[in-house]
Amino acid sequence: MPVKRGTPGGAEVASGAMRDVGGPWHGQWMETLRLRPWSDDDLPLLRAANTADMTTHLNGPESAQQVEERHRRYLGLDPTEARMFAVLDAHDVPVGAIGYWTVEWRDESAFETGWFVLPAAQGRGVASRALALLIEDARAHPAGLGYLVAFPAVENAASNGVCRRAGFRAGGSVSRPVPRIRAALARVGTRPAPAS
Repeated sequence: MPVKRGTPGGAEVASGAMRDVGGPWHGQWMETLRLRPWSDDDLPLLRAANTADMTTHLNGPESAQQVEERHRRYLGLDPTEARMFAVLDAHDVPVGAIGYWTVEWRDESAFETGWFVLPAAQGRGVASRALALLIEDARAHPAGLGYLVAFPAVENAASNGVCRRAGFRAGGSVSRPVPRIRAALARVGTRPAPAS
């Protein structure tokens, strides 16, 4: 197993590794999952994810104009501050998206992450593997930030499970435009943890 780095509170995050999520779909299919930087071709992926079921834990579906604006924002991200990826299966078919961006978290800069997986690929460990790949990318990012945070809705058992499997630790509940979200925190850098 790769070297582990400690997180505040004594939790551990495996460096560049993912805990086995098991299942008959695990193995070669999961090993060939990859992240590709967001491209012009990814607008249909955002449109496919813009359904009531897919946005239950967010603010609901966006208008067509909002989806197109989101796509343009992703294309225009400054890679020194944020990265967005399409999640591709073994056949290079987009099955989801994941990204991270710079935020202020408890008085220091950190990366925040968010993701989605299309319904046909859900329940196969795609989000967990994509998050493991994203953590590797965040660790290598030149900004050298110490933390990656996620804010899944309290009721979003799947995303909370993804965070747990990736070694995130609970950081408490916070209020945001989406009610009742839980903060989750993973150590991605080598800087010492801030004093509690």
